Amino acid sequence: DVAKPDLTAALRDVRQQYESVATKNLQEAEEWYKSK
Repeated sequence: DVAKPDLTAALRDVRQQYESVATKNLQEAEEWYKSK
């Protein structure tokens, strides 16, 4: 079962990227809302 660790690492990387993008979008949305 050689592929399993690679898959786990890939999923972790994707989750980290998604969370960083989501955080950035949330911050931008808050800034936009405050500027209105």
